[in-house]
Amino acid sequence: MFGGGVHPTHLPDQTIQDPLVDICVVGEAEDRIARLVSLIAKGDHDEIARIPGVHVKGSPPVPLSDGVGYADLSRPVKLPYAVLDPNRYVRSLNIGPKRELQVWTSRGCPHRCRYCSNASLAWPNTNVRLHPVDHIVEDIKRAIDHFGADCIKFTDENFVLSERRLVNIFNALGRAGITCQFRFSGRVDKLTALSRETYAMLKQSNVVGIATAPESGSEKVLKLMGKQIRIDQVYALDDKLSRFGFHKTYLFLMGIPGETVSDLKQTIELIANLAKRSSQSPFPFGTPHIYIPLPGTELYKDAIRFGFRPPVTLREWCRFDLENMEESLSLVRPWIRGAYKEFLFRTLRTVSRLNRSMTGNEADQTVVAKHIASLEALL
Repeated sequence: MFGGGVHPTHLPDQTIQDPLVDICVVGEAEDRIARLVSLIAKGDHDEIARIPGVHVKGSPPVPLSDGVGYADLSRPVKLPYAVLDPNRYVRSLNIGPKRELQVWTSRGCPHRCRYCSNASLAWPNTNVRLHPVDHIVEDIKRAIDHFGADCIKFTDENFVLSERRLVNIFNALGRAGITCQFRFSGRVDKLTALSRETYAMLKQSNVVGIATAPESGSEKVLKLMGKQIRIDQVYALDDKLSRFGFHKTYLFLMGIPGETVSDLKQTIELIANLAKRSSQSPFPFGTPHIYIPLPGTELYKDAIRFGFRPPVTLREWCRFDLENMEESLSLVRPWIRGAYKEFLFRTLRTVSRLNRSMTGNEADQTVVAKHIASLEALL
């Protein structure tokens, strides 16, 4: 059995030591996977051990050379999607679409958020690579014509890389006669900088939902995260999304090392204010994410300074289970304790109740107002 992906890429030596793992592949493997599978079929283990970035149990690893491990997206490949069952991947949404499918138009993110694996020191995925626009159009046409998609969600790490590219993509989709609905996400600062003309074009192009990640209402915590955004930009963006009638999604991250009750209260204030301005958006917040220490990131070092002890085997990472979060706190997030722990979980429960009550146009606004008041009572 061989393993790959984000975790083995950052901890290949630990991964290959697991009894179930025979081969570990570091980085993106499109340029190596076909050769690897062919050599496995031939039983040529010596040649396998010579592939850059491939760790074979019992053999010294071959380090990645420059450029290896990053797929070249400028060379589009027609993948055999027909072998997949699309019904396993479609999603029905409260905002109308019944068969949403996801499309990636790029990989990588140039920003350096201190908690994100893309900015890892071990394997930085900050080298942005783009699919050609005509390839993006063909992918979407296939999703509509062959799989019945009525909505496309762009799931890139950073879809709004530039205003020009965004406009070019949607202009190309318009020329191709594609009229399904669209959703995407982007950074607060990038979305705030888009012109009114671009937002009008997005609305005309059937974009129905836009998501972003303020992460925190505390400027101090934003600096700890390395987000390089400001709270005033969040409100400016919300004004634009409201003006053009987009459904909104705001994502938050809590529980990072160094966050305090005072910081959480600033986040609560931001969420409450956004809720008052987002009554037409179904489920605009979700349940805030709780920080997980990711190997190779800057914030991982902070977590260690705050008492986190990294797992020494692959299987010990199983304790990073969000379904069992409270039970694993002392192991995974030892800094979450005492009054801060109590306030954090009260905040999570209150935001979750608020979010569930916000079902869009059909929501009982009296109930929504009650949950907003409950959130503000925490202040």
